[in-house]
Amino acid sequence: MLIDFLCFDVKKQTLISTIEVSGISICNEKIFDKMQIIPSFKSAFSSFESTMDLLAFSIFIGVSWAYMVVIAILLVPFNYTIEQIGYVSIVYAATGTIGGTVASIYMDHQAKNHQQPNYDYLIKTFLTIGVFGILIKSLIINYVSDIVIVILSGIIGLGLNSFLPLALQCYIEKLFPSFELVLTTIIMQMSNLLGFVLNYILILDVFLDVGLYVILIGLSPFYIYLIFFYKTKFKRLQIEQELELHTM
Repeated sequence: MLIDFLCFDVKKQTLISTIEVSGISICNEKIFDKMQIIPSFKSAFSSFESTMDLLAFSIFIGVSWAYMVVIAILLVPFNYTIEQIGYVSIVYAATGTIGGTVASIYMDHQAKNHQQPNYDYLIKTFLTIGVFGILIKSLIINYVSDIVIVILSGIIGLGLNSFLPLALQCYIEKLFPSFELVLTTIIMQMSNLLGFVLNYILILDVFLDVGLYVILIGLSPFYIYLIFFYKTKFKRLQIEQELELHTM
């Protein structure tokens, strides 16, 4: 009797075809070996699309990290105290934590029901919330009360901070089977670099009164790319689903 089924070598992260003939199992490496460090690094820059994904995700992650520093720089000219700036930062961080947690629960629910995650929808929704929050804040910052500024900072935090974990997951998913640690290191360091550059630019006196506009101008091309051109490719999920089908 001949039985053909699939198994997954966790240590090597390799999909294997196993054939059992008269009680003897013969395993054959079938699909994916996890990429090594150098090939994984090259995969991040292997095409225009992968490079744009890296830059777009990195600049928004960098902005989400740098915003609490940036907001202190931007609010000082409007006579905000350190205590008031602290409240703004707390609300910014808290709403992002809540949004990210809710998104994670939703993704987990979809996974348990064997549904394809709505990464692209959530990424574009949170991104739009964050960008339009910055736009509205830049237009009305001179004319509204402290409470409105705190609320807007919460909205921006909900958008940008909730975007961060989803972006990381999508980036790794799309470049599977590249080594996750390498991809995470690349995108984190790129985010740090872009966040540092943004901070440095906003320290310059010429930008102190128009800092939010500078952020928006810098984000615009990457926002357009992610909204209209980005699409997650579920490479790892497809392999896992194929594995489940063959092992049922």
